[in-house]
Amino acid sequence: MTEPVPSSPEPFLSAREAAKLLGVKTSTLYAYVSRGQIQSVAGAGRARRYRKADVLRLKARREGRDRGAEIGSALRWGEPVLDSAITEVRPDGPYYRGRSAVSLARDPDVCFEQVAELLWTGTLPVERPEWPMPPFADASRDAASGAALHAPPLAWLAVLVPTLASWDEGRFERTPEAVLPRARSLIRALAELLGGGHGPESLAESFLWSATGRPRKHAPALDTLWTLWADHELNVSSFAARVAASADADLYSCVSAGLAALSGPKHGGACEQLHALLEEIKRPQRVRQVVNERRRRGAAIPGFGHPLYPRGDPRALPMLELAEEVGPRAPRVKLVRALVAELRERGQEPNVDCGTVALAAALGVPSDKVPGLIAVGRCAGWVAHILEQYAAGFLIRPRARFRPS
Repeated sequence: MTEPVPSSPEPFLSAREAAKLLGVKTSTLYAYVSRGQIQSVAGAGRARRYRKADVLRLKARREGRDRGAEIGSALRWGEPVLDSAITEVRPDGPYYRGRSAVSLARDPDVCFEQVAELLWTGTLPVERPEWPMPPFADASRDAASGAALHAPPLAWLAVLVPTLASWDEGRFERTPEAVLPRARSLIRALAELLGGGHGPESLAESFLWSATGRPRKHAPALDTLWTLWADHELNVSSFAARVAASADADLYSCVSAGLAALSGPKHGGACEQLHALLEEIKRPQRVRQVVNERRRRGAAIPGFGHPLYPRGDPRALPMLELAEEVGPRAPRVKLVRALVAELRERGQEPNVDCGTVALAAALGVPSDKVPGLIAVGRCAGWVAHILEQYAAGFLIRPRARFRPS
């Protein structure tokens, strides 16, 4: 029985109009009708009409699924998922508030503390700012050191942060005026616990003197490393810190989230994988043999390649150059040099992890402290993202597509 066209003002579309609105063929439109997703009624002659409300509802549902797929791919090295004014990744490296991180790292008159302030405030200080230790640093440091006595150094930092938080009753304020003084003291505490000492000097001077005995003249090399690690847009650890900040978690909790993400072997642990490879190589003459064996097993070579820099990671070169300048005879520097030469012959360029391992070795930093070095530098970016997320004021809560296993 043919259903008459209702006399109500409910709008209806022709088959051509409905198919065009949905972006499908008319055969697909008919399939939707047969499934009961779109109501059709008799029109003039043999033509049928299609209820516009049903068509629009189906269109919205389909677009929602498409958008969900788009967001899902964005979470896997895909398109941007939120706006940020902190860092822009360009082919020549990250730009902090519009300034090239590589250029900042190469500038002998710019230190890490100045770069951190640039990320936080948008202004690069003319001189190095003084960052004090927290007033309760000694008790917190002793507690953290004792609790993490047999743990790797990165774990010391993970213990120190909540220990500091437990002494700071005012940590729940989220204004920049409240967060920034705490951030400065927190990063200094992280650097000095990692280095094993403290003093009135800059972070780099204090760390190098206490951790390696290196003279102050090498401090700019460590500033370079920290500057190049300071931020890299929505990397895993910065995104983790932002998610925590979106729930209005306090600074220490957000930094703890960043540290937890950084500890993973696919993020801050990549340098440890490269150290393990260098242990396997042992001598520069064995580089080709070990690389060939890894290729035979289908194993990756850590420290090379980056999805955002198909032509090579611009952050690696300044650190590799400084490693040759500061410690060209260091055994690990020699191994990295040979590995870089071999991989470049195969069309692969070193990334920031490779540069970090080489420069840390040149400075005499123990390999187990390298992930901690990365954490100190990247904490500057975490703080910037935490502040930006506090100001944005929305909860980061993506949806999942339910798919029965």
